Amino acid sequence: MKQLLLPLAALAMIALACQSHQSTDPKVVLDKIIEKATQPEEEESDYEKAHKLENFLSTAEPEQKDVRTISEPCAVFVFPDSVQIAKMKGNSTEQEEDFYIAADDNNYYDYLASEFLDSLQVKTIHLKTRYLKCELENETLLLDSRSEASNGWFVVLFEPTQKPRLIDAIEIRKAYKEYYKR
Repeated sequence: MKQLLLPLAALAMIALACQSHQSTDPKVVLDKIIEKATQPEEEESDYEKAHKLENFLSTAEPEQKDVRTISEPCAVFVFPDSVQIAKMKGNSTEQEEDFYIAADDNNYYDYLASEFLDSLQVKTIHLKTRYLKCELENETLLLDSRSEASNGWFVVLFEPTQKPRLIDAIEIRKAYKEYYKR
């Protein structure tokens, strides 16, 4: 830990030295770094939001055609819809290029995750509806795949004996072992 703090303190001192109203005393700088590092984060990151089940729960009453119901162990692949894609493409050439790079990466990792799950004979579903109704042993959950927290691409691991888990396809091996305890 001390090995990490020393370079951080040096960088912080350089940055603070550029601001004349800030102290360059190493102890003051180090105290500020430690204070910042130990403060709880005020807001969740987009990544954290995109993996919290609570952020996808819905109380909507959608038409049946907009709902896919699952009640047996499976993995559900979710993809962005046209509205999400348009938002991700943004208004500039750079944003559009970034979208295509992200789409290519996500498609590649979805493919690898699908291959991994197929090798274990886990049922996979490619969600074509907005809502996913998860029938658990003791409750039913309705997930909105177009939630504000959604980053477009994700996988829902489902087992009726426990709440679903939302993951990125790149995490499939580790998440599979943790979720299914296999």
